[in-house]
Amino acid sequence: SRWTSTAGFLLDVERVNSDGFNYGIQADGGADQAITFAYVKNCVIRCTTAGAGNPASAPVALHNCLLATVDGNTFDGATLAQNGVVAAHASSIRITANRIRNTTADAIVCYHYAGGAGNDTTQMWVARHNDIRDCEGACTMRTDSFNHALMAFEYNYCNTIGGGNTNNSAVYFTAGETASPCRIAKINFGHNIMHNLTKRAFLFGTSTNSTIEYVSGPDLNIQNWGTASAGTYAALDGVSGGTKRLAFFSGYFDGNSNGKYASGQS
Repeated sequence: SRWTSTAGFLLDVERVNSDGFNYGIQADGGADQAITFAYVKNCVIRCTTAGAGNPASAPVALHNCLLATVDGNTFDGATLAQNGVVAAHASSIRITANRIRNTTADAIVCYHYAGGAGNDTTQMWVARHNDIRDCEGACTMRTDSFNHALMAFEYNYCNTIGGGNTNNSAVYFTAGETASPCRIAKINFGHNIMHNLTKRAFLFGTSTNSTIEYVSGPDLNIQNWGTASAGTYAALDGVSGGTKRLAFFSGYFDGNSNGKYASGQS
């Protein structure tokens, strides 16, 4: 099912069962974010075709929506779909209580590049209470070229089993820089259980002139990371460059003779 809109629009999709396509639900509000609210709830979508485009395939792809909410769904990429949920150029994103399996890249992708819609109103992107297993990566959240005082990312209360190869981590947060510096005020990544990861659990990135002000990760349980190369990867790590001001984390870490450190570059 595919929707596009050139006027104020509400999209409410519930209890859809779909099997066999490269997209399950796809919506695009265009440059003016004409889809005010996109809501996908209680659907079961299995993608069994690897398509083309960006992303190549996904059970749900919501682009240029003012508010995007994906809640209580079951998604299976069948080792063909690239991602589980993609939300691009959305001002506010809520991806909660979903079961996502078998994607060839990240289960969840939220991004905003220069020139996309929503620059003036982007505030919070949330992935919470999701169960993610056997995906190449769990989540990437990337924002470029704007500098909001309230910009916040969350990846909280999730179970993540397997993965960690995409962007060298299971979860990747990054403040990029396309046309101007970018700032993320806060990243919440607490209360997660993560086991059997290929490389890192969390990776934090900032480009040359961009900033992450504060990251908070209480109550973590991370076990057996770095399985691709024993003694190489930290559970929590940072990309060199840019500014990262303050980090707090706590929890239980067991590398199972694979993970090198609990915390690497900061």
